[in-house]
Amino acid sequence: MVNRLEVGMVVKTNYGTGPYQIVDIIRKCDCPHPVEEINNPSGARRSKRHIHLTCRHTNNPNKRDYSYLNGFDEKTLKSVWNKDRLIICDDIMPSEPIQTSMDMEFKGKDDNLCQLGSIDM
Repeated sequence: MVNRLEVGMVVKTNYGTGPYQIVDIIRKCDCPHPVEEINNPSGARRSKRHIHLTCRHTNNPNKRDYSYLNGFDEKTLKSVWNKDRLIICDDIMPSEPIQTSMDMEFKGKDDNLCQLGSIDM
């Protein structure tokens, strides 16, 4: 069992979708089940703590669409709303690295601080 999902990990679902590479994680959410919130916006019950994942498909590196895996308990990888589960794919490597950015600063010849801005990596 994984203690914590991280950006860059690859997961799939028990209902046959994926594999997906995680690109963003929202933690410590207790939002209601979406259907309950639609049916009862002012009285929807809060859910058990869960995470929301933003992912991209690993089997099509040119596809820039994102998929969203919502409402999972991070410790058990089970949905807090239904019988869905996440499966970690240790044997699947992402087809391309996740793009990140890095802010860089350096001191010039005369000790003035220079800022290069963001560099996409």
